[in-house]
Amino acid sequence: MWFELSQVEAMAPDQASLKSARGLAKAARWPALNSEGKLIWGECQGSGAKPYRVVVDAAGMGYRCCCPSRKLPCKHAVALMLAVSAATDIKPGVGRRTAYGACAPG
Repeated sequence: MWFELSQVEAMAPDQASLKSARGLAKAARWPALNSEGKLIWGECQGSGAKPYRVVVDAAGMGYRCCCPSRKLPCKHAVALMLAVSAATDIKPGVGRRTAYGACAPG
């Protein structure tokens, strides 16, 4: 188990971000998802043409996303934590491999 649902909900910057994150925490929104140790990373397909790259450090509760949001954590990072929490059946690294790299501009 990566995260407790209550832990993730408490990290969300506001209720609007949490609501948006819940909508993004579905397998169809994560075409690429992987983990190694306590790191989880993936690509979140939103409404744009390119997916956002997101990484979460479960050990230190750190996160990074290439989206332009000023909220911390952004809805994509919250969605990734929700997606791999005990509340879902999404499992990183099971047929959903990807390499994680820096976000490309534009």
